[in-house]
Amino acid sequence: IYFDHAKNAWVDRNSYLSGNVRKKLAVAEINGLDRNVEALSEVLPEQVQIEDISLSLGMQWIPLEVYSRFVRDISEDADARVTYEHISNVFEVTCEASQAKSLIFANEHITLDKLLNKLMNSESIRIYKDTYNWRGDLVRVLDHEATEQTNIIAEQMKLEFANWIYDQQDLVDQLTELYNEKFNSFVVQKYDGSHLQFVGKVPDNVIALRRHQKNAAWRGIVEPFVLYDHVVGSGKSFLSITRAIERKRLGL
Repeated sequence: IYFDHAKNAWVDRNSYLSGNVRKKLAVAEINGLDRNVEALSEVLPEQVQIEDISLSLGMQWIPLEVYSRFVRDISEDADARVTYEHISNVFEVTCEASQAKSLIFANEHITLDKLLNKLMNSESIRIYKDTYNWRGDLVRVLDHEATEQTNIIAEQMKLEFANWIYDQQDLVDQLTELYNEKFNSFVVQKYDGSHLQFVGKVPDNVIALRRHQKNAAWRGIVEPFVLYDHVVGSGKSFLSITRAIERKRLGL
């Protein structure tokens, strides 16, 4: 068993070495629990490196300051900023791009800031033009050529964002640590019932519980609710009886 500071209680190994183990490890290190630190370090998920992390404009886990730094660099506007409205789930990019940057990341149909707003909010980019139909009515239709050209610029902007991060070690370290903290800290709990004695059970030559039955029985003991959705013939009946008897014997 291990002492869990978050619960201020002793918990079994299977429970302690699961869940957000990265957070538990930090707490254990602060409190000098060497045994806990050693055990948690062994089950800690392998660090995901930056080259295996998807980096796209508009990802909410990436800090706003990172986006703002990118927009300031890509637009050459020192006052550029990026804001995010949580209720509407909308990013807003505000900047005035230099002429040099506009020649690369804009065209006659879309400005650099509008392009960034489209990308940050995962909006499709379509360019329309006015023309006349066969009846002579003015109608608005999709400009396929302009749309294709603008989307090529959009793809260049996406690539520029990723390369911009890769070229800055401080951002690589920051985002790698942040990603792993948010998305690579949880371990699914495993239930090991190999230690169970089953007091009063008939000899094994009459009924011998298999490993998966012991593990499932232990899960049923430590968890108040459980579903045994095993296939027919896998021993659910003996398993359910075992769980019921053990919980009654333990006063659960």
